[in-house]
Amino acid sequence: MSGKNVDIVLEEAYHWKNIKSKTFDCVVCGQMLEHDEFFWLTMLEIKRIMKHGGLCCIIAPSSGPEHRYPVDCYRYYPDGLRAAARYAGLEVLEAFAQWNESIYPDMNSEWRDCILVCRRNNDNFWGDLKFSIRHWMLNVSSRSVCDNDYGNKYIQETTWTSPLPELSTAIYFNTGGGYNDEQMERHKVKTYQHFNRRYQVPDGCQVVRYDPIEGHRCIVRNLIVLVSTERLNNEEFKINGEKTSTGVYLFMDTTKPRIFIPLMKSAEWINIEADISFLG
Repeated sequence: MSGKNVDIVLEEAYHWKNIKSKTFDCVVCGQMLEHDEFFWLTMLEIKRIMKHGGLCCIIAPSSGPEHRYPVDCYRYYPDGLRAAARYAGLEVLEAFAQWNESIYPDMNSEWRDCILVCRRNNDNFWGDLKFSIRHWMLNVSSRSVCDNDYGNKYIQETTWTSPLPELSTAIYFNTGGGYNDEQMERHKVKTYQHFNRRYQVPDGCQVVRYDPIEGHRCIVRNLIVLVSTERLNNEEFKINGEKTSTGVYLFMDTTKPRIFIPLMKSAEWINIEADISFLG
């Protein structure tokens, strides 16, 4: 996904055709392998883009709560990371787990991360050819699986391992006295379902604060805001999360997602429409 500090956006999840082979001296893969449905294909791509003698560091949790971005598939032990490296033909240099360590004060060790360090050896011509043929065959044989819209077939609330909390969305009307419970509306909301609701705007309200899901991290897509039949420009909204170039609002680092919407003084009603995804 495009955004700040992103140089390359992968066109396909398991076929990185916009990255040339043997490009990088070092590859670091952190906090994503648990979300990778077909991680063995990712390991092959990691090896492909590494130079001979290049190093790779992979960090993946062995524990921790379910967090679907948009899926949460695996937890790894050191032996599992060693096996993934060997599958891709990488030399394992080190694999260990941070079980209950606190590397810095107040560190949350609930994830119990496992770390793998591996290397791509200096294969000869025949070794490179063998890997290329094997990689191509696996890529072709997996094409029908990998062409699925990533994660969409899993994002139903019944697939969570633990019951979802009761979710609510809220809208606050600031008429000069700040955002308070006296001038707000709260409604139940279900994750992955289309949200569409109209609100009456009190007199004197100039700014609305919209909380997509109260108390939880979330993603907001396809946001449309109408004020008295006029569609507002989303670029004028302020948020306490990140917005991608495709108009997706990411609230991954806060459990208080907020979108601030400026209004005209003459506004009678506001209609908010969006696809909201609960993240945990």
